[in-house]
Amino acid sequence: MLKQLNRLSIDADGRYATASELQFLKNYLQTVDQRIQTYEKLRDSADAIANQLDTHVRAAEPEFFSTASKEYLDFCLRDRKTAVRCSAAAMLIDDLDNLRNGVLCWVRTIVNAVGYGKAAKVSHKVMPDVMGQYLTPDEMKLITPALALNRSILTDD
Repeated sequence: MLKQLNRLSIDADGRYATASELQFLKNYLQTVDQRIQTYEKLRDSADAIANQLDTHVRAAEPEFFSTASKEYLDFCLRDRKTAVRCSAAAMLIDDLDNLRNGVLCWVRTIVNAVGYGKAAKVSHKVMPDVMGQYLTPDEMKLITPALALNRSILTDD
């Protein structure tokens, strides 16, 4: 959204924006209440979602967690909470570009550096199912693009 607004500001400099140039704004404003509601649900459920993801990952990759230090496990849990928060923020302002080019590129580097790829794959595979326990189908439609982007960048899928 912010990138689109910036682009509109540049493109329409010295003139009024056309109806087609304003359409993205109209579309966004039609969903803003639902975006805020979805964001608030995710914010209020973030710890529970991250803990459920942790349970799934531990079940799928027990050997990974049996050798990891408590500090490392806390780091992994923190990253799952960050993924939920950043996905929610991207959905709220309808800005997947910032999610992709900022947070996800940085997180991908960390995932690869610390050998967290298998656990990240499990986490991002089940994340839509876990979030679906807290969100309505219409709310899931809003967050799904961010979750799909997370999965495509942070896993080999």
